[in-house]
Amino acid sequence: MDENEKKKRESREEKYFPLIDDHIKMIMPKLTLPDGKMIEILQSSLIPNDVFNHGFTTRHGGVSTYKTLSSLNLVHSDKRRDLSVNVQENRRRLALTCRFDPDKFRVAKCVHEAKVWVVGDPEPDSYDALITDNSHVTIAAPGSDCPTVLFCDPVKKVCHIIIISH
Repeated sequence: MDENEKKKRESREEKYFPLIDDHIKMIMPKLTLPDGKMIEILQSSLIPNDVFNHGFTTRHGGVSTYKTLSSLNLVHSDKRRDLSVNVQENRRRLALTCRFDPDKFRVAKCVHEAKVWVVGDPEPDSYDALITDNSHVTIAAPGSDCPTVLFCDPVKKVCHIIIISH
């Protein structure tokens, strides 16, 4: 495909994205997960489930407009070009599977800085770590090329997620 054809295709995609978004928004909420088996959650035997509902997702069970992103993408980024409606649907699916409130789902921003957001305090523009003692808030960090570390204090019932930048 030459450069002109590529530009035409991208222009056409951008033109139809709002229409596709509207259709996805109407259809996706009507879909339910069959027995919660579409999304697999891996859990650590070292973290007590009775204190911390925790898990690590695999790449399966999500939706995407692009075949290269057809996985459980939970973070919207202009660089990845996946539609925000797809990310919202993936978060909805995850919330249904794990039984948490998607409106109280907070994700670290992966900006390669040393800032921490204490959930409940005003949200900073950027941060690589989250900490909370609110059991109604679900915190997460995307795993990619940076390791993600989860700290849990069962006595104080505090959970802390940090992304280690390299």
